[in-house]
Amino acid sequence: MNLTEFEKSLKNGTGNAITFLMNNKASDEHIEAIFNISTKCYVYDKQCEGGRGHYLWNAINFSGARDILQRRILEIMNDREEYDLEQCFELAGIFYSKGNKSALEFMHKNLRYSEGWSSYIGSDEIITAEGSKGIQFVFKNIAERFLFDENFDGDYFLCLELKEKYGLDKLLDILSPFMLGNPRFKDYLINDHKFESTGRLKYEVSYDVVKDNLNKYNKHFMFVWGKEASDKDILKAAYDLLVATEENVVLRLLSVFRRRKFPLKYTPILKWLDSDNDEVVSSAIELLKEFQSQDIYRIAMSNIQVKENWYEYLPLLTYNYNDKDSELIYRQICSVSDEDIMHSIIMNFGYIIDNCNVNNFKLLNHMYLDGRCSLCRTKIVEVMIKNFSLNEDKLLEFKYDSNEIIRRMVEDGCRADADSFA
Repeated sequence: MNLTEFEKSLKNGTGNAITFLMNNKASDEHIEAIFNISTKCYVYDKQCEGGRGHYLWNAINFSGARDILQRRILEIMNDREEYDLEQCFELAGIFYSKGNKSALEFMHKNLRYSEGWSSYIGSDEIITAEGSKGIQFVFKNIAERFLFDENFDGDYFLCLELKEKYGLDKLLDILSPFMLGNPRFKDYLINDHKFESTGRLKYEVSYDVVKDNLNKYNKHFMFVWGKEASDKDILKAAYDLLVATEENVVLRLLSVFRRRKFPLKYTPILKWLDSDNDEVVSSAIELLKEFQSQDIYRIAMSNIQVKENWYEYLPLLTYNYNDKDSELIYRQICSVSDEDIMHSIIMNFGYIIDNCNVNNFKLLNHMYLDGRCSLCRTKIVEVMIKNFSLNEDKLLEFKYDSNEIIRRMVEDGCRADADSFA
């Protein structure tokens, strides 16, 4: 594995970088790559995927430079931006649990309040490391901020989590020294200050109301409304879509069917695939992907062969994929370098995998190695384990993947237990 391939694997969180380190002596360049990627978060979607501390620890552990890397990562923590600092804290917590007691001092020094997140970065790791003492350390910082920052509301979710874990009485007992002379801090602990959504549109309305206010409701509203609407109201919306001509109206009504199957014949919707408006085309594809049809298959394949944005037509194969076309799709995918386009391709293949047989190992393996989002590739790994007799090296790659679901699939023998594509 050359350095470029190694860095790509570490950034994507695939297991081949780890298995390389297990079987080869890391060069200075490989060690530098581990340091750089450990101190900058490359997770594609942190909210959905979670952190990569466990994965990066394996890279550090097998690097042959474990002590040097730990010291360098801890020393650079104060210079990191939010997501990068969060990842460094994750690693610092692991270092501490593995016996590096100096990591606690660095965690204390670098506890940071994020204005954008309204939370303290590093609080979880400090509390995990020290228990009650960690709670006191974190909440001493919170209490002090209440005294000088009149706009500070505290870390709502941290407080809620600890109330649920320990109970209010025990939490108040642990934090009693910081409540004296600090009524705002005491109020923050005792009362439930829930986030209120202001001006939130109500979705529980009939289609007659929606129809009279189509210009008021945006596409997101129509999407959410469509998920909850009655079958009777969905049918009314479908009939109106068939006769709609204004693009704004068409877009809003198409949005209703992103998660609800269109209850009428799909053929009148095909004309919207020829629209000059990309949003209309994309929304029509979302509706049509729920249908199995030779018409839809032919349209999908003709566009996949000739269009520059061929990948946007992949959803039409959700129920219409044919393995005989996999070589064409493989060649198209091999030309993709944009990580967002690759993410879209892999996510759409998750739907295809749920409904059709995909038996091209080369195609699946390319998506596994090239995809930045570890959550999306769980479906890819699942079908690879199910459909192929994988050798020990490939299974070991999966075992050291950054995604916990994939690691567990190998350990438990196959299925992902998360509906990643709901």
